[in-house]
Amino acid sequence: MTRLDQWLSEKPETNWEESLLSGLHIASKFYTAGVRARAWAYRHGVFRRISVKVPLVSVGNLTVGGTGKTPLTIALARMLLEHGRRPAIVSRGYFKEGRGLVVVSDGNRLLVGRRQAGDEAYMMARALSGVPVVVGPNRSLAATVVQSRFSPDIIIMDDGFQHLKVQRDLDIVVVDATNPFGNGMTLPRGTLREPPNHLRRADMIVLTHTDQTEQIDCLRDSLHALNPNAPIVESVHQPVSLSNYQQQSELELGTLRGARVVALSSIGNPRTFERTLTDLGAELVDFWRLPNHYAYRRGGLSDLVDRARDLRVKAIVTTEKDMVRFPPGFAFNIPVWILGIELRITAGNEYLKRVWELGQA
Repeated sequence: MTRLDQWLSEKPETNWEESLLSGLHIASKFYTAGVRARAWAYRHGVFRRISVKVPLVSVGNLTVGGTGKTPLTIALARMLLEHGRRPAIVSRGYFKEGRGLVVVSDGNRLLVGRRQAGDEAYMMARALSGVPVVVGPNRSLAATVVQSRFSPDIIIMDDGFQHLKVQRDLDIVVVDATNPFGNGMTLPRGTLREPPNHLRRADMIVLTHTDQTEQIDCLRDSLHALNPNAPIVESVHQPVSLSNYQQQSELELGTLRGARVVALSSIGNPRTFERTLTDLGAELVDFWRLPNHYAYRRGGLSDLVDRARDLRVKAIVTTEKDMVRFPPGFAFNIPVWILGIELRITAGNEYLKRVWELGQA
């Protein structure tokens, strides 16, 4: 579990590993062909798109997980509220229990728990007062329900770039500046949901984690080559809070400076979280990376706590996304700190005017 990705990269490939990679490469070719055919069918009207009655903004990405869609969706919703708009959010609700449509929040209160909502939708509903959140695999139905029940004047469709069935007024694609295209291959051999050249469908590109790479100029040139018309917005994941999980109390961010800690995360790109901790001055003794959306169990957490105590660390530091998946009432017997982050725009803020001006006379 610890540094497994590093171990795998250093381990020589055996014959069966070569065969597996070859099989995955072939599967990726078929997957890419299917994705291209589907996009062509929607582009040429073979598949019908569904329109909603109010402006709709899609926030999505090209890769699987870890780019910062949820923080951007939250940031956009707050910007819309500040400009007097009435936003609502529809989302797929990945890893939620059940398959039907669920109203997670009516804008005033949470109506369901994390299991019924899914991780990201639950986090968004908790973070956003005054913004209804509805989840379901049928995003057009979710948008219809949002319109009829809450009368928003604009809808944000979270994780919507591949959901071509719903017509959108603005397509925003989030790109992680530290790992924009993975290994350059589509699923299942790589992490790309679509080939990079499909970025040409984007109306706007938002780069995240721009403070954690030295290749911004090169990446910006590459993105302009793929889509010369889409403006590029730059952003960082800014740490804004630190709290004690057990005591539900706030800590100063400076508490991390010089503190011996272990990082625990089950997110798409754990390296950015770990880099943030070291940038805040933490002494990162170890890092534990679990699969994205990992379902924490009491037994596994007990083992992690024992390991942390053996390392004589001051605390286990984890993310807000991980926190909501801890078993209720679990006794950690070691301090657990939750690092809160918000997306902050560092360049290109003027382009975001297109979002809150949608539908305005």
